Amino acid sequence: MALNRRRRESAAFVLPFIGSALIVPPVLSVFQTGNRLFGVPVGIVYLFAIWLGLVLITAWLATKLGTKPSDRDKEPDAP
Repeated sequence: MALNRRRRESAAFVLPFIGSALIVPPVLSVFQTGNRLFGVPVGIVYLFAIWLGLVLITAWLATKLGTKPSDRDKEPDAP
């Protein structure tokens, strides 16, 4: 179980870097073809698809990780 949590924490750490790599100008320029999908340029659809994917993955990771109380946040036992 600790291994799964560690893997999810690593994924949460790497996710912003993956998202940034997917929206750098060289990658975006691949989708600037002038084609349209339902009247919307493909580049805009790509950007919003990446954004939506990042939001959904982040929400899933947040629910799976939950909160883990640290030792200092615990209340001391009453005497």
